[in-house]
Formats: sequence, structure tokens, C-alpha cells
Amino acid sequence: MSAAPIRLLVVDDHSIVRAGIRALMRPHADIEVVGEGGDAGEVLTLFRACSPHVVLLDLQLRDGGSGTDAIRALRQHDPRSRVVVLTNYDDEEHVCGAIAAGAQGYVLKHAEPAQLVDAIRSAHAGLRYLSPEASCRLVDHVHNSPLTTREQEVLGLLARGDKNKRIAAILGVAEETVKTHVKNILGKLGATSRTEAANKAVQRGIVRSN
Repeated sequence: MSAAPIRLLVVDDHSIVRAGIRALMRPHADIEVVGEGGDAGEVLTLFRACSPHVVLLDLQLRDGGSGTDAIRALRQHDPRSRVVVLTNYDDEEHVCGAIAAGAQGYVLKHAEPAQLVDAIRSAHAGLRYLSPEASCRLVDHVHNSPLTTREQEVLGLLARGDKNKRIAAILGVAEETVKTHVKNILGKLGATSRTEAANKAVQRGIVRSN
């Protein structure tokens, strides 16, 4: 007896792209498109209605919503959800932001169809799949991160809402030392506040969102 097909939800703001994906999946008996949409705001509703195994998601959607925010919402709703990003964006900020938000895969729209099919199957199996361009962006990010290891530790605690006194206690350092680290972090990230620094850190994949 053959296994049940992978249930796929497609979210893209171009109907021609959604139609193309449906056509692309038809020859593959192990993948079934069970729903589609184009708005960031309806992703959770569609997810609840369709119960997909994998969500194929663009990063720029019709209502102007952020695909990265949609990934976070899906992961918060169901930590077991699997998301594969299908997009035109291959820059470091979008790649790292999507992965930090919880995306399982990242494929560019000019990729070969076989790559997309492999990404869907990999995500369903709990494996990560990145296009070569996305992999390069992640490698670049690791090598070009402007923060020291200690600054990344401080930023991670800052991003979860801890105050300087609490951070100092956790790390076993003086509160003044934490203040210096925070000042350096703001300068390196080009941020004017702790909140902005935390947001940029999540977008760039330096820390994971809660």
C-alpha cells in the first residue's frame, strides 16, 4: 500500500505562479496541492482548513504582508509545520531572515523544477533544503557577522526582553560591561534602540525569533 501523498499548501500573490506549481506537481503522485492563497493574512486560516504537511510560501504577498512574519505565525501556531520559501530574493537579509523565522527550505523561482520537488520532499522528511544561492548567503553571513561571541550572547538575551541587570547576572559580568556590549551592538547593527537591534538580529538570522 502506497503512502499518503504530501499535502501541499501554496501561498503566492501571482495566480499564474500558483497555476504553474499545480501543473508542476501533477506528474508527482506523492505530492498533492490541497489549497492556495495570495495574502499573508490568510495563511493561518488556510493552514487550519487544509492541514498541509508543507507550506510553499513567497516572501512578498498580495496584501503587502511579510512572508517572514507568516512563517513565524505558522511556527508559533504549530511548531511541527514545514515551510519552504519560493521567492526571487537571494540576498543575505531575506535568506537569513526566513531561516531564522523557521523556514525548512529556500528555493529561488528561477531554479529547476526538480529542485522545488526535492525541497518539498526534504521538508516533509524533516530535512533542510537550500538552493545553492541561499547556501552561499548563509556562508557569507557566518563569515561576515560583525558581532563577537559575547555580543551575540548579549543580543540573544536582549532579544528575548531581558534587562541589563538580568543579562549581567546570567553571564556573570558587571552591569556596566553589559551596557558597553549593548552600545557596541547598537553601533555595529546601525540600530538606535534595543528593540530595533533585536528586530535586525532576527531579520539577519543572528538570533532566532521566540
